[in-house]
Amino acid sequence: MQYTAPDAAETLLLAWRRTSRHGSPQPPVRLRGLTPQSRYRDARTGAVHHAAVLTEYGMHLDLPPGDWSSAAVHLIRETEG
Repeated sequence: MQYTAPDAAETLLLAWRRTSRHGSPQPPVRLRGLTPQSRYRDARTGAVHHAAVLTEYGMHLDLPPGDWSSAAVHLIRETEG
């Protein structure tokens, strides 16, 4: 589930896994509605991601093992200059 501000300055990604499939890889999650050519900073970790990578290839969330594992990722667009 993704919530994005109308101006795409921030987005919140909520992800969960209903059941754990032993040995199955976790596919990346592709985000939508981001400003192309921009960079977004993860508010928790400080990691910076390019919008093009997040929309084309996605983000690996590395959910913890177990049923109903979840993660929340808050991304904030960095200002230019």
